[in-house]
Amino acid sequence: MAKSPADSLRPGKALTLAQVADGAEGLVLADLARSVAARERAPAISLGVICRDGQRMAALTRALAFFGPDIAVLEFPAWDCLPYDRVSPNASVVAQRMTALSRLTRVKGRDKPSVLLTTVNAATQRVPAREFVATHALSVAPGNVLGMHGVIEWLELNGFTAQLCSTCKRPLDREAIKGQIMSIEGMEARLRAQEEKLQKLMQAALAAAPLMTPEMLQSLGEGHIRERLGEQPKP
Repeated sequence: MAKSPADSLRPGKALTLAQVADGAEGLVLADLARSVAARERAPAISLGVICRDGQRMAALTRALAFFGPDIAVLEFPAWDCLPYDRVSPNASVVAQRMTALSRLTRVKGRDKPSVLLTTVNAATQRVPAREFVATHALSVAPGNVLGMHGVIEWLELNGFTAQLCSTCKRPLDREAIKGQIMSIEGMEARLRAQEEKLQKLMQAALAAAPLMTPEMLQSLGEGHIRERLGEQPKP
């Protein structure tokens, strides 16, 4: 009878598995993860795997989905840019990293095996402190009941500010938001809305003053454009 590699696992003892066929890594990792999860006082993360790069991590994710559909897989990719790079990191990579970190701060025990996949670069890069991630993370799932005050505090902690009420032009306080639908917009949506509004103003100004060029209007600014159209500049 063939012996499982999991039978050779011992705490504090290195185990080397050689000549594993291509495509069978997911089978071996699934067997190891199940063995660790079945032990007494099993850790919350059954197995941590450091891959050589992101392509290898993606391949292992697909393999574990095939050989171990009962295993929870958590991916922690590396940054896709360098520090002080002119190109911002990809939003999906940032979301994936923060999702993994926030789940690791909350995990205490699991009723099924779990595997954490990461890469060599990701394992050597600095990450925020556990307490910082736990404070700034918010877990929401269908069926959960969250207090509105707690959501507002979390939003304020992460840099969000309340907009003015559309009717009374006063800041929305906690009592005004309580029991109502809350609309959350990121900075990109706000900047996009401002740009669209400025484009409409420029089109109206060009129609009123045909001799003006778009470059000239951009140099004037929104306040001067409103003055030329006879509108009251916004404070």
